[in-house]
Amino acid sequence: MPFFAAAGLAFLNMGYGYLILPESLPEKDRRSFSLKRANPVGAVFQMRQYPVVFGLIGVMLLLQIAHDANPSVWTYYTIEKFNWSTKEIGYSLGFVGIMIALVQGGLIRLVIPRVADLLPGRAISYCRIAGGYGSNWIQSRAPGKLSGSRPYRLGRVIVPGGACSYRAF
Repeated sequence: MPFFAAAGLAFLNMGYGYLILPESLPEKDRRSFSLKRANPVGAVFQMRQYPVVFGLIGVMLLLQIAHDANPSVWTYYTIEKFNWSTKEIGYSLGFVGIMIALVQGGLIRLVIPRVADLLPGRAISYCRIAGGYGSNWIQSRAPGKLSGSRPYRLGRVIVPGGACSYRAF
């Protein structure tokens, strides 16, 4: 039933966009549809003209793959370690999702200007350090510490700065 509800909402969203929202691009500036440009692989090849953007796309792809690994492993870990049911796993992942939405949707826009005012020109470095220390603190208290190696912890100090700068500025 939830899938049908999601499909219905997606259909309503499509109808709203098609019937109610006007096209913002003037008729004279529109290009004709081309399957070559609509192809995602073709779009990636087209980005090769811009090496910096192409590199950033690669970094964001790797960041997203690494990020999506956490919920996948979380399910197996909590079943094995704590004998959680699917209901408990769903509640825990739902809680994390709500917290992420609150932070990215509201807290970041309040914190970043204050950090930027306190540390002009150093907000990204501060974010990298705070993210790294926070990740290390959480991981040092995690049972098992499977990913507690020094290279992993060093990576947790380096990566959050890039993610913070991408999301915050």
